Amino acid sequence: MKPRIKKQVFSLVLALSLSFGMTEQTAKHTLAATKGTDKLYSAKTDKIDIYKKNKSPNARNYKADWNEKIFYTLEDINTKSSKDGQIKKYKLVRKEQINKKNGNRIEYEVYKHPKTGKMHKITSIEHRKNDLEITDYYYDDKGKPNFVYQRKDSIYTPVYASFEFTGDRYFFNNDSLIKWRFVKKANDVEEISLKTDKNRKDVKQYSYLDINKKKQKAYDKKEVRMLNAAYNTYNAMLKKSKKSIVKGYIVDSKRNPVANATVEFLHSDKVIGTVKTNANGYYTTGVLPVKDGYTIRVSADGYQTTEGAKAVIDKSGAVIWIDVISLVAVSEASHKVSINVYDGETIKYVKKKAVKTALSGAEVIARKGLNNKTGEQVTTGTTDADGNLVIELVSGVYTLEIRLNGYAVGYKTVVVDEDKNVSAALTKPVKDKEMKVVLSWDGEQDLDSYLFTPYKAKKGNMAYIGGNAKKDKHGNSLYLDGKNGNNVEIINIANIKKGNYKYYVSDYTNSITKNYSAKDMAGLNIRVEVYDKNGLVAVYIIPYNPNGVIWEVFEIKNGKVVPLQNTYKNVKGKKWWIEKKEVGKKKKEIGEKKDEIEKKEEETEKKETQLGENKLYKTGDVVIPLKYDWAGSFSEGLAVVGIEGKWGFIDKSGNEVVPLKYGYADEFSEGLACVSLTNKYKKDKYGFIDKSGNEVVPLKYDWAGSFSEGLAMVKLDGRWSFIDKLGNEILQLSNGDGENFSEGLAMVGSRGIVSFGYYFDQYGFVDRLGNEVVPLEYSSASSFREGLARVSNFGSHGFIDKSGNKVVPLKYDSAGSFSEGLAPVKLDGRWGFIDMSGNEVVPLKYDDVWSFSEGFAPVKLNDRWGFIDRSGNEVLQQLEYDEVLPFSEGFARVRLTDKYNEDKYGFIDKSGKLAVPLKYDWAGSFSEGLAAVSLNDKWGFISR
Repeated sequence: MKPRIKKQVFSLVLALSLSFGMTEQTAKHTLAATKGTDKLYSAKTDKIDIYKKNKSPNARNYKADWNEKIFYTLEDINTKSSKDGQIKKYKLVRKEQINKKNGNRIEYEVYKHPKTGKMHKITSIEHRKNDLEITDYYYDDKGKPNFVYQRKDSIYTPVYASFEFTGDRYFFNNDSLIKWRFVKKANDVEEISLKTDKNRKDVKQYSYLDINKKKQKAYDKKEVRMLNAAYNTYNAMLKKSKKSIVKGYIVDSKRNPVANATVEFLHSDKVIGTVKTNANGYYTTGVLPVKDGYTIRVSADGYQTTEGAKAVIDKSGAVIWIDVISLVAVSEASHKVSINVYDGETIKYVKKKAVKTALSGAEVIARKGLNNKTGEQVTTGTTDADGNLVIELVSGVYTLEIRLNGYAVGYKTVVVDEDKNVSAALTKPVKDKEMKVVLSWDGEQDLDSYLFTPYKAKKGNMAYIGGNAKKDKHGNSLYLDGKNGNNVEIINIANIKKGNYKYYVSDYTNSITKNYSAKDMAGLNIRVEVYDKNGLVAVYIIPYNPNGVIWEVFEIKNGKVVPLQNTYKNVKGKKWWIEKKEVGKKKKEIGEKKDEIEKKEEETEKKETQLGENKLYKTGDVVIPLKYDWAGSFSEGLAVVGIEGKWGFIDKSGNEVVPLKYGYADEFSEGLACVSLTNKYKKDKYGFIDKSGNEVVPLKYDWAGSFSEGLAMVKLDGRWSFIDKLGNEILQLSNGDGENFSEGLAMVGSRGIVSFGYYFDQYGFVDRLGNEVVPLEYSSASSFREGLARVSNFGSHGFIDKSGNKVVPLKYDSAGSFSEGLAPVKLDGRWGFIDMSGNEVVPLKYDDVWSFSEGFAPVKLNDRWGFIDRSGNEVLQQLEYDEVLPFSEGFARVRLTDKYNEDKYGFIDKSGKLAVPLKYDWAGSFSEGLAAVSLNDKWGFISR
């Protein structure tokens, strides 16, 4: 009998508990009753205008000295001294805001004096498109800026401000900048100062009074900019928020998002508010801390009831990510769950294969629900001599409790919708002042765990355990490297000291091959458990839809576990995640080749540093002379240029890195670029080169696209396929119609006969294994963007999710892909924008539009172009240009026809001001700080 479809009710208590990665000790903390718990609050995050001019510098004192006491007392510069490194005793508060100018998310670490509560250090981490901008602000007791260190980085790993690290340092005295120090490459230090120090030989010094007016003006501009940044940041962190922001995802058992689910928040059995999940299964709201916590109840058609555990939120002003909640469809079917329990600390390798020590006599208790440790027991059993146990469970979500004398109690969450195999590694109990971190996962992927400790390394980074660093002199150690059948890694922290520890998980398999955008971790059921002397204190699972190959999981601050939950796809400068481990000969050769590529990249990067702010270029300056017949945008540090039909690549200094010898060249993507040469049969043959010009994939293809998510589409002898970066064929296609992989799926097409004998192309989506995820049933389709893909049938356009569900009906005449949560759509000749639920948020009234970028979208009305914001307001210098392009890196290209009927191109900023005059014959958008421009048939590059 088919089960009756009913709504699933998923209950779990909202809090910083195991669900959020908080310790049980903290979860037991009792709060006084809080007013305002009878409603939900807006999840809107405060915005900050970082560089808004609210304060002017004081008059300069050319005899003033910098007070070094603040910095050198806080930071652990001399490890043998007990007087410095005091920041490890400070109270750390985490906050989050939005950059008002560009919409970027900014995380803040606020360090408060343990006795006075005064803020002496604030670190801001701004998540930009391709990297992070990290700024450390130091203040005196009165809140005046003392020192600022700003740099770019790929991932926020613990460092201290030594000369090993590039970036700008700003030294203040009485609200006046007395020194601007910039490090362009390791140990290459220059500075402009009001008073030079003749005794310093490690820094190249320039007196402010001796430099030219152009550099003085740049120094003055920096003074105003960074002084205001410091004060604006300080004042923003002074503001207290009563609420905390809660965020989470609802997915099904296959980790597909559950859209339009109702998420109810209950307090004392009373519903205080509800929110809905969007097309990506995402929800968010604001809540207040309460004494006895909240309960979340999730309702969605076709799913069954599951219960969760109870905990509390113990502080305001936090941003809390709830672990992904999996829903299971209504079903009365029973499934076999095969459990294998083994000793996670005694795995051996025989002929490079993991041999595990089975644990017999382990008691397994199954309870219905997520993190359910004390509820009704559904079934129990004991493992046999081989550590195995088979139980039967009806479809649902279960918590398995595993007990055995001599081991810490283990817990596993199992989503049962089919027969399951479950491996459970038990660990020995943890001693006092020790902690243990256990990483486990499914599949053949090689994952690595890394723990950064409060101890200093030799070259500016904090010391770490993981990868090839198996142990340190402080007793911290990596028990096992998970590989060759072992899916567990354990790091032991021997003696927790005051200060910060940070824990990361790395996808080594994809990192070593530079497939940094891979999303494989999403499907590996990754779980991180943290133990102390009291047993299991925190659990984390991989976030929904992780962005890249590095997962920043948690930190330990003075013994307290705090969730972080960030993922990254840029590992530039972090060699420990891509260094070779003990691998076979072939992989070793690959790794050596990667090292050579990285070395070349570093050399290129050193040349590029002259384009940084330290060289004082202003917007519109010609950086690379206009001497080429054509030029493309910079991508991954290099740009395509051509002279007389021959193409090659230059770096940001204008140096020819790859000779101009190719008949065709495309931009670099994921470390490789497609190029072509004409063979002896006068046929163009395509392949791929690295950034040194080495031919990595032979030039043998009849056509080739760029790499995306580790794969590129190619055509050879009439046959289409996807290849990896070594040229191996991964997936064969029956038809050449298609696009690159995006968000784990690729749009592909095939030819089919439909009515009246006419041929029509049909499109759908496949995964990396070639499985047809979305049937080939559409007459056109575009790649997935932000979880949705545009599709059409015979001229009617709409959007589907990754399960093929129609999220936006096919009713529009045309449509573009989603960007920044909105998509352009056309109906009856007029364009507007819809959100991810299909709501028309910008009226359909425009002649033409572009997608949103950096908060603005170009629109055309009555033959004139301008910009609108996300609310549809016409902003900037509206509707006055003949053509505009979307904003890129803070500037938008615009075009006007002059009185001689010639098109002239320039750039405007986000205030609408013309930043680069309308004087060029053509121009491209800014990319990596430079824009290609043309004048009198010659091409070059200007500065942002």
